Amino acid sequence: MSKKYSKKHQKVVFIITIVLCVAVLAATLLVTVSSYLNTSPMFNDQDFAKALAEQLDVNARSLTPEMLEQYEYIRITASFTSPSTDNPSMVYPICTLGNAAFAERIISEAYAEEEESEEETNESSSDSSAESSDPFYTDNSISFYAYLNNAEDLNLFPNLRYVSIIGAYDAYTIEYNASLYSYYNQFYGGSSFDASSIIQAIALSSVKNLDSFSELKKLEYLSLSHSSLTSLKGISKLTSLKVLDLTSSSVADITAVGESSSLEELYLAATNVKDLSPLTDAKALKTLDVEGLELEDLSMLSSLTTLEQLSVNNNKLKDLDDIKALTNLDYLAASGNELENIDGIADMTKLETLDLRSNSIADVKALAKLTALETVDISSNKITSLEGFEALTKLTSLTANDNGVKEEKEDDDGEKTTELVSSITSVEPLKNCTELTTLNLDNNLITDLSPLSALTKLETLTADNNKITNIEGLGKLEALTSLSLSDNEIEDVSSLVGLKKLTTLDMSANKIKGIAVLKDAFADGTITTITLKDNADIPYEDWDVLSEAYPKATITGKPSSKPEESSGDESGDETSEDVSGETSEEVSEDVSADISEASSDASAEE
Repeated sequence: MSKKYSKKHQKVVFIITIVLCVAVLAATLLVTVSSYLNTSPMFNDQDFAKALAEQLDVNARSLTPEMLEQYEYIRITASFTSPSTDNPSMVYPICTLGNAAFAERIISEAYAEEEESEEETNESSSDSSAESSDPFYTDNSISFYAYLNNAEDLNLFPNLRYVSIIGAYDAYTIEYNASLYSYYNQFYGGSSFDASSIIQAIALSSVKNLDSFSELKKLEYLSLSHSSLTSLKGISKLTSLKVLDLTSSSVADITAVGESSSLEELYLAATNVKDLSPLTDAKALKTLDVEGLELEDLSMLSSLTTLEQLSVNNNKLKDLDDIKALTNLDYLAASGNELENIDGIADMTKLETLDLRSNSIADVKALAKLTALETVDISSNKITSLEGFEALTKLTSLTANDNGVKEEKEDDDGEKTTELVSSITSVEPLKNCTELTTLNLDNNLITDLSPLSALTKLETLTADNNKITNIEGLGKLEALTSLSLSDNEIEDVSSLVGLKKLTTLDMSANKIKGIAVLKDAFADGTITTITLKDNADIPYEDWDVLSEAYPKATITGKPSSKPEESSGDESGDETSEDVSGETSEEVSEDVSADISEASSDASAEE
């Protein structure tokens, strides 16, 4: 009986063992097959291959060269999710691939667009595929969560025309969103984001030179911002390359740049490049950005007469004499240097945009012949006169705030203060700039704005913190939508009558005597904000007149209650009223009560 049971038992065990072995074998086979199917023989980066295959609804092994040939555009950046009560914000790498139509549209826009402003960047979506609401994008591109860690794999897309792996714009957007969503995550239980770590994780860390892209014969636009690329070796093989953006990359050697006969735009801002002499061989170059390279002279650029756009911001330049032969420039940015004179640009008659902010320039007479200028920024310099602007009749935007010479002075108590001793005092040279739409004159010593009365296309005028007393003729600026004249010495505002398109007015901290005259100055429903704080001489009754005239507008500055003359004050002074409507005696009583209450609380605690 025992023997029989033993044999039967052994038979069962044997069968179970066989079944288990078959199951294990099947599972192993399944894993092997699955691994086989999800491994691409073409790609080095299998994670990228799997993500792409999943997006195309195939397995990785089924990816074929024909599938990849349709793509002419690739962009890899980071996408932030919006936080919610249950889920904090997260960040993912995102790749977008586009077909021929998509690439053509993006490249055309890239060539046509001007540099994006900070405001536009701040308003942009955190998701790089925000354009998905446009059917064109969904019909001609795909997006999936992945990044590429092997540059060689890009050669599998032989028709690529546009490649951006963390472009300069992407990097800025990531920095902005990392800060924004780190703040939000404080309230949703999430962690903070380190923009630098995100950028470095996605940027190509394996690429050292351009040989990695040798098969991309159709490549026109290549952005490798923040990458580990150190030299331009291999650029000669990229025979169609027009735009190369290496902003904030590790590049130091640009010796090979002359080997490219097609390169038109080169961005080297914030790189390790010290020697720009190889650029003398870049005969086709039209746009060059060498911002932040600690350059002390530009002699190596003197022969680049084909240049049309040049950015030399944030270097150590004292003059622009080395580039005086670059008369084809229509865009020049030289902010954040040590410029003391700008005589070197006197013959650049094709200039349309000029940025000279944050230098030590005292004289702008060199601009006199630059009659093509449309946009000029000369803010934060030592300029005391606008002489040189008389003939700039095409000018549409001028930023000239924060100019002049400052001196440090010490008061009787030994306190040191900085005082503006000389600055722009007259706007007379601007009276012929009748195309101006935007004008910023903040923080100067201007006294009279009447010469601006002929600038009838002006839409935005700011002249805060000056010494302005005369605003005669401003009512003729019928296109004006925003006017800011705070911190001046204006008494009479009757000259503002006629500004029917005005939406925002700020005349805080002046010496205005009355505002009833403004009841017919603006258009009710158009004017939205009127700020008149710190104008103690405005009659209380005038505030009601203004409120009745513009019931839809937000008007600030009105006292909470009508000031009353003091009685029994031996000094004879009027009782003052603060912005909350409390008299000085009431404030004093409140403070005393607070102190008394605090003392009582302290005693109780003791």
